[in-house]
Amino acid sequence: MILNRSYASAETVLFAYQGLVLRPPPFEYLLLGYALSALPACWLPLQLRAPSHLAIWITYVTLIVPMTFFPYHVSKYPPERVTILVLSMMGAFMMYALLLLNLRPIRIRPIPFSHRSMFWVLLIATGGLALAVAALNGFRLELSLEDTYTRRLEARETATSGSLAGYALAWLAGSFAPLSITYGLIRKRWLLVATGVVGLMAIFSFSGTKSSLFTPIIVLLLFWLVRTGRRSFAPTLILGATALVWISMFLWVNKGNPILSESFSRRLIISKGVSTTFYWQAFEREPMMMRDSIFARLIGRPDVLPKSRIIGRDYGFGVDENYNANAWASAFGNFGYPGLLLCSLLCAILLKLVDGLANESSFELAAVSGAFFAIVWGEQAVETTLLSSGVVVTLGLLWLLSGCKATRTASPPALTAEAAGA
Repeated sequence: MILNRSYASAETVLFAYQGLVLRPPPFEYLLLGYALSALPACWLPLQLRAPSHLAIWITYVTLIVPMTFFPYHVSKYPPERVTILVLSMMGAFMMYALLLLNLRPIRIRPIPFSHRSMFWVLLIATGGLALAVAALNGFRLELSLEDTYTRRLEARETATSGSLAGYALAWLAGSFAPLSITYGLIRKRWLLVATGVVGLMAIFSFSGTKSSLFTPIIVLLLFWLVRTGRRSFAPTLILGATALVWISMFLWVNKGNPILSESFSRRLIISKGVSTTFYWQAFEREPMMMRDSIFARLIGRPDVLPKSRIIGRDYGFGVDENYNANAWASAFGNFGYPGLLLCSLLCAILLKLVDGLANESSFELAAVSGAFFAIVWGEQAVETTLLSSGVVVTLGLLWLLSGCKATRTASPPALTAEAAGA
């Protein structure tokens, strides 16, 4: 109810130019939305027993809840047809959640490593990437919120997608900096925490990406939630998200301040329902079948206009706009309705890898990492996040960390030999 009220009083005023319009469906569809949005909360786990449980709830709050309401507002189709999309997304989410709740963790045999080595790996990698990003910006410190879009456009020209500079930005923002902050909190290595924060500030100074500005706060909140609220994390997450939506609405309506609405309510929640609807309308009849992917280029297929550019052309500011969507919407754009199920399967497998690595490393670090996977899947395709958002890098670092426990618990060879001799 608060989310719908915020949409009506804040987001449709601030972001009507992005297609966020107020077009309420008939009352029965509003009731259906409330019923569907409440349904998963009746059977999802309320206690945090595996790292992937946090990812399930983040996907539920930031993707499934908005999918039950906002497609009806922005779609050009009648409500009865939009309900097909809503129910399809709900079915894909149920498959995703049931796989994570019932599959066994996927275990990878650790290699001997040490916490001292992990400290230096994170410090050197995070610090080095931070210096590289700062060098791209001429070592200038730009923390103003007023010219973020100008800086973002300039950064896209300097650090293009697929370039070394682009990977430096992506891996620092999506993997090394969050991991350094979380690992530093766990091990009380404050130099790592500071290095991660400095790296994220370097990204914001260079590219104006507000998500990097708020990432340290998100990491701290997730870490606090995992460490202190395992038995009550789900209600805390829902109440926290609801409170932030209400605060963002209050700030705009009463103070004229749009920053929280722009950075949280619209970006992390409402936009998921909107962008998924646009992808559904554009590719329902003719999926792209990954013709715009790197895999198509590798086998010699001709370049075509990417899905994100098509949506930018049809629903945004033009063909130059990169209108990305969440992992499920992107999978639908490639394969239609079967793509929703394929996306659920791939995401579940990757998170079960995180669950398996958590058994040998750190539960808190694995849970926060899985949460970040859920967050980036809310904005990009699964295959894109593997390299561009550092999912593979994070999995590799968690695998190295799992070797720290193996090193600590293994018996020294000499002792083993003496025991054998005895």
